[in-house]
Amino acid sequence: MKPIIKEAIQLIDPIFSDVGFLRCSKKGLWMIDKDYYAIIIELQPNSYSESVFMNTAVCFLWEKSEKTNQVLTFDLSYRINTEGEDILYDDCFEERIKKYANNAIKYVFENYNFQNISETRKRYYTRKLSLTRIDFWMYYNYSMLCFLDADFLEGKKFFNSFITELKRSIKRDSVYIEWKDKLLRHSIEEMLPFLSDKDNAIAHVKRSIRIRRSILSQKKEYNMLGN
Repeated sequence: MKPIIKEAIQLIDPIFSDVGFLRCSKKGLWMIDKDYYAIIIELQPNSYSESVFMNTAVCFLWEKSEKTNQVLTFDLSYRINTEGEDILYDDCFEERIKKYANNAIKYVFENYNFQNISETRKRYYTRKLSLTRIDFWMYYNYSMLCFLDADFLEGKKFFNSFITELKRSIKRDSVYIEWKDKLLRHSIEEMLPFLSDKDNAIAHVKRSIRIRRSILSQKKEYNMLGN
């Protein structure tokens, strides 16, 4: 671990702990478990200078691809940029890192602390589905939110868009990408049959969340998700 990350953790871990964040093992990453998603704050070292970035994210906890299931994904993300630059490791580091930490807390509680599924769905649509270019994961995440929100028809519509865009992405690739092919077959053969009506769709998403939480909780750094 780089000295800058080690010192940053010592300085800001108490700040994050006071508002309910748990640190993931020895990493510079903190999490609040919200059942179907996690709120994340991450320290990212800069590869080109003695400095760090501070990132915030939402990770939806339903199943995705085989490899993705084993890591936290940044499904909504934002980099804290209080002073228009990364956080330099200099004489002002302690003051600056604490300022960034408090701004990160303010940001996540204003933007990621969703009151219910409907609010999550609305915010995700505004942030992601209004973009000019929409990838298949965006359709997938939104369809899962629709199913949890008991909007079966909208969920099925966006799940079908996910399948369509995933197929297109496979065709666009100049080389064969096995994980996309496996994901497509899994989605059609293993997921689609469960999306036959509202109740089965809700049950499927909840089961999918339990499975991914179980996979993640087997890793030491994410074992808090097993509680």
